[in-house]
Amino acid sequence: MGALTHQQIAEKSVFANGFLPNLISAQFIEAIVWWLEQERPYSSRQIATYSYHLMRSALREAGTWEE
Repeated sequence: MGALTHQQIAEKSVFANGFLPNLISAQFIEAIVWWLEQERPYSSRQIATYSYHLMRSALREAGTWEE
C-alpha cells in the first residue's frame, strides 16, 4: 500500500474526532509551561524545534494506525 494523502490522513478518526489535535496541543502547552517553570533551560528556537519534531513524529505514526 502506498503512502496516504493528506486528505486520507485528515479523514482518519484519530484526526477527525479531535483526539490527535488535542493530544498535540496539550503536549505543546505543557512543554511551554515546563520551559517557563524551569527558567528557560533551552532557547526558544530549541523548544520550538523539539516540539516540531515531536509533532511530526506523532502525526507520521498516527497516519499508520488502523481504524
